[in-house]
Amino acid sequence: MEIKTAEIGSSIIAGVGEKLSDCNPDEVRRLLRENGWVYFTGFDPTLEEYRAFTQRFGKCATPRSIVYPPGGVALGFHAEDSYNPWRPDALWFLCLHAGSDGGAPTGVVDGVSLLECLSDEWRSFALDNDLCFHRSWPREQWRKAAGGDDPAEISAFLGTLPQFEFDFSQDGTLHTRYTTPIAVTTRAGARSLSNTALHAVTDPEYYGMKLATGEPVPQGFLDAVEKLALEREIPLGWSDGDMVVIDNYRLMHRRGEFHGSGRELRVVHGEEFFGTPLPTAHTPAAMAMKEAVQGEEDLR
Repeated sequence: MEIKTAEIGSSIIAGVGEKLSDCNPDEVRRLLRENGWVYFTGFDPTLEEYRAFTQRFGKCATPRSIVYPPGGVALGFHAEDSYNPWRPDALWFLCLHAGSDGGAPTGVVDGVSLLECLSDEWRSFALDNDLCFHRSWPREQWRKAAGGDDPAEISAFLGTLPQFEFDFSQDGTLHTRYTTPIAVTTRAGARSLSNTALHAVTDPEYYGMKLATGEPVPQGFLDAVEKLALEREIPLGWSDGDMVVIDNYRLMHRRGEFHGSGRELRVVHGEEFFGTPLPTAHTPAAMAMKEAVQGEEDLR
């Protein structure tokens, strides 16, 4: 196999007869840590081969289909699950079928470079401030998710989550607040502008995004970041059988508009790719609330 590395990103190109399982996991880890993403082409793995390979890199979520709604609606730049305590280290994507729209790529932007390119004012702002995501669930909604009426078990679980606060109001509504830096630190030690702000601002009811101070995120900051992100966006993929793993602390990604049909992508959260432990949920009620906080179940 052949490995090609650019200023940002690496590619691993299969030789004749080579399978995904022939790739060295230690080399893949090194390339991802140093270069932000690793693109695999020519291996054409089955879904089972893809799943088996990702599991060689630590705990992974079950592969999920990426849904493209009617009308080709795009998503803004974001880092996966960066608005809750279950942010994965890495994301794996597999293209089973590129579809009829010419394999419209997934856009990524390097958060390290993005932070460096901001004006001094906005770079300092990003380094000095945190985001806070405020969400609320009326009593009947969190009861439906948790399968019970007793907040004690829910409180015991939510109290274990890092950077997470919550309370119940008198009418039983559950209010949660998750705080996270605007600029995070990558597993290679660099500061990176990688968060969910550009997408969260499009759905204020769901994300409830503010600064940790309680003030709105300045529109001037959001405009400056989006302008630079679009200017520096890099297309990744897609052809049938290609896959990529991206560093979810260094990169932000977005779903571009797709107006075709027959596209089939699978995504896997590499939850502990670099050995970062994520909070666990052991009881049915805790697992249900985990899904709710992550947004797997929309309780609005």
